[in-house]
Amino acid sequence: MSNYEFVDPQKLVHRAIGQLKKASAEVSPERREEIEQTIKQAEEMLAIARSKGAKEMGFRIHDCKYPAPLMLWDERRQAHICEHCGHTRQKPVAVRVRPGTWPRSRGGGDGTGWMGN
Repeated sequence: MSNYEFVDPQKLVHRAIGQLKKASAEVSPERREEIEQTIKQAEEMLAIARSKGAKEMGFRIHDCKYPAPLMLWDERRQAHICEHCGHTRQKPVAVRVRPGTWPRSRGGGDGTGWMGN
């Protein structure tokens, strides 16, 4: 069993990126810029993958930046909160729909019909 099995996947990714950045500091200055650029591209791809994966799993996302951050549920506020900008989307309120009068009037609710049968 791995030591990382119970760690949040996002934290694992951040740890891995941190290790790569630390290793890039030990590289010669000629190659350092190239390696740092590669790490930056990897971070961007991971952020896009996280956003797309979350959307495919049914999580709400917010379009305040690219890649789209998640809208996380806050039980205390009973709302979805954007993890980047703090935008709030309240829990939808159930709407009660009453039966309309149109079907009865068109069908002749009293049995006479619209043509006066």
